[in-house]
Amino acid sequence: MAEWTDPAATSHPSISDEEVTAFAESNQNLVLHPTEDEFDCWTAAFKASQSPTLKQWALDGLNELAAALSPVPVAVPKTKRFPQPSHSAPSNLIELPFLGAVAAGEPVEAPRSELLPVSKQFPPQHFIVEVNGSSMEPDYPDGSRWIIDGRDKFTPKHGAVCVVSDGSGSYLKRWNKRARQFESINPDFNQILPSSEAKLQGYPVERYAAP
Repeated sequence: MAEWTDPAATSHPSISDEEVTAFAESNQNLVLHPTEDEFDCWTAAFKASQSPTLKQWALDGLNELAAALSPVPVAVPKTKRFPQPSHSAPSNLIELPFLGAVAAGEPVEAPRSELLPVSKQFPPQHFIVEVNGSSMEPDYPDGSRWIIDGRDKFTPKHGAVCVVSDGSGSYLKRWNKRARQFESINPDFNQILPSSEAKLQGYPVERYAAP
């Protein structure tokens, strides 16, 4: 980089074209020591230019002279600001399929299929559903979303809550092994679904909360 020296502090002969080229090619620091007359000439030329400062005008002139005299253009280095590196950590979120609503009341068709983010890893065949209705309250409130483990399609244990389908829609119900039927938790609902009409789709493992 070039350093600026007050011409009143010292006086030296003017720098030749050969010296400018040699300094540029050697990649050394360049210190300018103009005489007072040279400094006055530089000031007049600077005022006639569009450079913001006298120092910048001198550096631009040296760049142009070095480029004209050297086979390979060599620019006097300038200070350059680089952007600060980003420290944001990569997201560790993964996604599970959201298959729409399951009935906790009347059957619903829920053809929705999208992805929702989750903050931890789940095995394959897990998905998310939303409860529609109040027949499974208070344990499974209307509008709540649940992560379902769809790997186990065998006969559930007595009292297990399951997502089942009867061909007309999907339901969230509790399995009554003694009566061999799926039924509601809320006593205000007497809906039942015989096991012969139901196809097991999975079990709720935890309530979904967006990360």
